[in-house]
Amino acid sequence: MPSILTDFNVRPYEDVPAQIIELSVPDAAAPKHCPIQLLYWPVEGKSNFIRGYENLKDGLSRLLADVPVLVGRLERGSKGDPRYLAVTISSDASVELEYEDISADDTIASYDDLVRNGFPTTGFKDIVSPKMSLGPMVEGSPMMCAKLNLIKGGAILAYGFSHVLADGWANSELGRLWALHAAHVSQGIGFERQKAATPDDEIRRQLSTLPDFDADAPLDAFLQITPSEEATNFLHKDVLAAEKAKKKAREKMMATLLAAGEVPELPRFTFWRFTPEKLKELKQAATSSDASKWISTMDALAGLFWSRIARIQGQSSNGHQQSRCIFALDIRRRLQQPVPLAYVGNVFSPVDAICPLDELESDSLGLKAAAQSMRQANKGWTQPRWEAWLNKIMSLPLDQTLDTSQEFRLQKHNMYFNDYSAFQLNTASWGAPFGQPARTRCLRSGLAGGAAGVWVCPKFPDGSLEVWLTSTAAIQKSLFEDATFNRYAEFVCQYT
Repeated sequence: MPSILTDFNVRPYEDVPAQIIELSVPDAAAPKHCPIQLLYWPVEGKSNFIRGYENLKDGLSRLLADVPVLVGRLERGSKGDPRYLAVTISSDASVELEYEDISADDTIASYDDLVRNGFPTTGFKDIVSPKMSLGPMVEGSPMMCAKLNLIKGGAILAYGFSHVLADGWANSELGRLWALHAAHVSQGIGFERQKAATPDDEIRRQLSTLPDFDADAPLDAFLQITPSEEATNFLHKDVLAAEKAKKKAREKMMATLLAAGEVPELPRFTFWRFTPEKLKELKQAATSSDASKWISTMDALAGLFWSRIARIQGQSSNGHQQSRCIFALDIRRRLQQPVPLAYVGNVFSPVDAICPLDELESDSLGLKAAAQSMRQANKGWTQPRWEAWLNKIMSLPLDQTLDTSQEFRLQKHNMYFNDYSAFQLNTASWGAPFGQPARTRCLRSGLAGGAAGVWVCPKFPDGSLEVWLTSTAAIQKSLFEDATFNRYAEFVCQYT
């Protein structure tokens, strides 16, 4: 019988029949990548690490029985159209939970050093990530991948769920379920399904049944029709085709940057921490005196980054009069026919907030203007606008699709904003010997120039938030020196 440390395959706790699951139109429209989460734990002794690995494997086995679609592979659907996708599950399907002891690797920091330096991930990606996550997502790719790494004094779990199957909210829910199953294993509790039952086939049909629309209706300004094979939501047949398309898209982006006088550089990633007290102060500072213009803490947080970055760049708009901030809304409870929170799938809508640059760059008006723009974009979402986005994708010729416009991505005053604060990665316990993660990180790539990206990490038990910014070295340096920004933010770590 193979050793548990050499047999990485994990089968569902209960038999899962062979089947083909047709995915929804929003699933097909989702980016084709697998975002990787990193969870860090202090671990004393290899025996505790091995016990933790065994609990994770048994917990994963239960998760696969609870959510069988995770054991499948991504394929084109019965129509053979890359916009109609399916998950194929074979009778002997399994998922890999890799294991590697990298504690003797001098290029990997010890757990104590990671704690001391704020948990940077410099040089981590190729070493700690599951092998399947290092290449592009193509036909035949798995729905999830995972790897547990032993480092000096600790452990790092790297795992990801395919975005085709799970948007941000579903990704968080799947992580919570795995943690719960692993905790039950460690406590000797028998298998019980933890996922609330949902009529998945019915929901997918609902999300794929779109009303008629005007094919000539104008697109949202942040979208553009682009060649399918260069878009982030296209499913390539194989790795070679995907890598070729990625290279072509990157060369085009670099040429555009150089033509605009930009010098492409490696993006820098900086983490900032906001305590509950500072978040309260920030919201008060971003709130208008008009009682009807309520904003959320997240509006204020987005507004701080958006306005200070614009202020730092000053008169560099290249003729642009306004700035856009794109973010994704979870619309499960906003649809006319609501979708249960326990549903695993994509139920998000891209939204853009717009703010005049002269207001955004103002030292006195910028924060309030940016926060209010975020709130108005959130409130202004409508279901027909979301349906028009999906309809347009499905109505275009096969060689065309919708993607974020290159003009948006490469305009320095624009910004991406992602709110993961409601995720439970920092508060869920995975059972003994690991328990609650000391910290979580997400492995992402960044642009070589253009729009900045902001990610709000899962909330800590004390209510604090860490926020991750990807931008140029010049912007990062200026934020260190910005008195308004540093009134609320505390530096954690930085890496390229």
